Amino acid sequence: MVVGQVLLGDSGQFEAEFRGVPAPRATWLVSGTEITETDKYHIEIAESLTRLNVAETTADDANVAYTCQITSAAGQATSTARFVILGNRFPSRRYTGMCSISQSCVMMHYASCFF
Repeated sequence: MVVGQVLLGDSGQFEAEFRGVPAPRATWLVSGTEITETDKYHIEIAESLTRLNVAETTADDANVAYTCQITSAAGQATSTARFVILGNRFPSRRYTGMCSISQSCVMMHYASCFF
């Protein structure tokens, strides 16, 4: 099993290379169900490479198996992967830049981050 590391909230990806004659079909599954394009999942397929991009990972993404399934007339092969999500669920605040300054006020922008 392949294990990928990703920071909580970041996008992660898995990729697989494949070859065959005739050209095989690549399919991605999450916990056994075929993945379709959504805001969370984006699939790229080239001649001999497929890539699954998972947007805005959450702690729940560590609890599922992502499977690349390659199918051709000769048979089928699969490879399964999981994410290790780095970070915790308790956000802290961090300074990310100054938004605006005037004579009487300094506006600062803060964003949640995970440690």
